[in-house]
Amino acid sequence: MVCRRMDRGAFVGCDGFARHGMTARPQLVETWAACGRLPRRLVSNRHGLAQRALVQCSAADDALWKHRSVDAQRVLQRLKMNEDGLIAAIAQQHDTKQVLMMAWMNAASVEETLTTGRVCYYSRSRKALWRKGESSGQVQMLTGFAFDCDADTLLLQVDQLGVACHTGRTSCFFNEVRSDGVHESIPVSIDPKKLYS
Repeated sequence: MVCRRMDRGAFVGCDGFARHGMTARPQLVETWAACGRLPRRLVSNRHGLAQRALVQCSAADDALWKHRSVDAQRVLQRLKMNEDGLIAAIAQQHDTKQVLMMAWMNAASVEETLTTGRVCYYSRSRKALWRKGESSGQVQMLTGFAFDCDADTLLLQVDQLGVACHTGRTSCFFNEVRSDGVHESIPVSIDPKKLYS
């Protein structure tokens, strides 16, 4: 059975799992095809790690972004972008509250994120939209969206598939300062060379 790529690269499908050393059972592939979302299951990779699939194919799943009908333009009117038209966005795992990463968003990426439920950032180096996980398979699905009192920083509650950091760690915030120096407090879960190969 073949699992196709979802719209807008929402998930790379079975080929993406294989590329990153993960295996999926056939019944899960059927579920992907049936509902267009990944069921919440454990999948294993060749390194013996376990990773959670994105979202359960069920209306009862509380992790889904339930506000796709929001008027994104009204939200954008409330936000204060910087002189480059960007706003800082912090991603946090919705259930563990672990801070995963910081990235930038522009108006188009905010609108896409709010209307699709799949997190999209803006890459300053590529000067293009960056749909998280498009090349690595490490997708973020939106569960909550808030902004701070100054309206210049976003907090995205997400359901992260795999790792958030390009170094292969669950979080980009692994350099922990202690009295005796800086320590790497989060181990590498996936070889970064395998993330983008």
